Amino acid sequence: MRLQDIVLEDRFNALIIPKITVTVLANLVAAFRIGFRLWWIKWPGADDVLVGFAAVANTAYVVTYLQLVRYSLKIHADFSLFPIFQKFLFAAIVTYVVANTAVKFSILAQTRRIFVQPGAQRATLIIIVYLALYSTAIFLVCIMTCIPVEKYWHSAMPGRCLDRILIHYVFAIINIFNDVIILITPMIFIKDLQVSRLTKLGITALFACGGL
Repeated sequence: MRLQDIVLEDRFNALIIPKITVTVLANLVAAFRIGFRLWWIKWPGADDVLVGFAAVANTAYVVTYLQLVRYSLKIHADFSLFPIFQKFLFAAIVTYVVANTAVKFSILAQTRRIFVQPGAQRATLIIIVYLALYSTAIFLVCIMTCIPVEKYWHSAMPGRCLDRILIHYVFAIINIFNDVIILITPMIFIKDLQVSRLTKLGITALFACGGL
């Protein structure tokens, strides 16, 4: 094995091992949560279904991400691999959007299950409607960044593309705003729950972890 191959393999491992570790742990937690809920209440809620879907979507994202990293380390030596790299970049972006959206909806569904106050129900419903519209828009933009779609990985193909860097920055800023809103919303209504202070602290910690 050439020294260059060893270096590339080390770089690949350094990039993917943390991602795989976090994904495995997250999927184990999701599986435990769903299993416990099925055992306890015998029937899953909307938040349980969304957690399971988010775990599957996140796994799909990680798989495409691994291939993206693999080819990113190879294209400097063989630029003919660049279209394949771009295909996995496209797939990684789409699967990330789906996984990220599923996580947000699962948090909102759990918020609606725990906080039954009319104010909390109205607030979460408004956020769900807004997030559904925003998520649909961002998904369509990601799919149709280039027209035809194949131009995304074949730049010489006739057609047109949107400014990808601008899109990523705009969506990143909006996603941060969305995350803050979803994180803050349950915190507003925790004080109104008729439970012990310790339970309130536990719920606060639960949603804080979801915000991460």
